[in-house]
Amino acid sequence: MYQITELTSEAKQQVKVTVGNNKTCKLNFTYCPNQQCWFFDIIYEDGNFYSYGHKLTNCPNMIRQFQNTLPFGLGCSVEDGLEPWFQNDFITERVKVYVLTKEDVQTIGTDLYAKIW
Repeated sequence: MYQITELTSEAKQQVKVTVGNNKTCKLNFTYCPNQQCWFFDIIYEDGNFYSYGHKLTNCPNMIRQFQNTLPFGLGCSVEDGLEPWFQNDFITERVKVYVLTKEDVQTIGTDLYAKIW
């Protein structure tokens, strides 16, 4: 697991992260002021997989539904335990976004979600 540190307070931004077998994933982050929240898109393997319009939430793996399709996950933690609401959440480090390895996804799945369900 590693933190995505390139995120800023820009309302629209794109970061490229290395995931899985040294493959690249583009993540587009968009702040929506009328809803006071961040959304993100995933473009993996040059468009062979894409998913748009996910809300950034305080969650150990926001893309868990793709755990059998993608070799990574995306986690988000919020310092005060609430949700990402502010456009400057990344630069104040109130919100941190993490890329999870396949092993992280499995660990979270068994250690956290299995106990809840």
